Amino acid sequence: MITRIIVAGMLLLLSCHKTEDTNEGIQKIATGLDFAEGPAWSSGGKLYVSNCYGNWLAQIENDRLDTFVVHPTAPDTFGSTNGLTMGEDGYLYACDFGIGAIVRFDAQGNCAIYAAGYEGVKFNRPNDLAFDPAGNLYFTDPNTYDKNERDGRVFRINREDRSVSLVADQLAFPNGIAFSKDAKNLFICESAMNRIVKFAVNPDGKLVSK
Repeated sequence: MITRIIVAGMLLLLSCHKTEDTNEGIQKIATGLDFAEGPAWSSGGKLYVSNCYGNWLAQIENDRLDTFVVHPTAPDTFGSTNGLTMGEDGYLYACDFGIGAIVRFDAQGNCAIYAAGYEGVKFNRPNDLAFDPAGNLYFTDPNTYDKNERDGRVFRINREDRSVSLVADQLAFPNGIAFSKDAKNLFICESAMNRIVKFAVNPDGKLVSK
């Protein structure tokens, strides 16, 4: 099995086959990225990557690094993106911790705000995101990196009307997020606690700690 991982400013191609040489199967395919994060595949085989501390998003095709989009963009502009994911609608969705919002890009790089905040207040530091099978978007929203400051949250954006609901809170810097194969459970990296937490997903979309 072949996968790709982000390490600081480099993109590595990693083979998961066991080898005696620990470096065998690892291939560096891109450098010069500015704190690379959030790799996301398109259905066409392109790999999109955030540059958290840069003003651009990268795209990689056939192991060749190129620029996807540079700040500023229209009709809205992004700030600093982190986690990315592709929607079934063909848009690239991004957590934007620079402006405290969720944004999305079309194939031409046009950017629009998808969700600006919760109850009239922008999000804190949107980090990572994942779609459920129905197309509702879940994302983590950490704040303080401290196990004693449990001010991280998880939100859900309804596919039909883009309404935003709070589905989990009191987390210590929630980070990566992923659904189980059957989408009945949601896994979240709680970074400040050095652990992964598991939630059951109710039919109404709300989360129940397990």
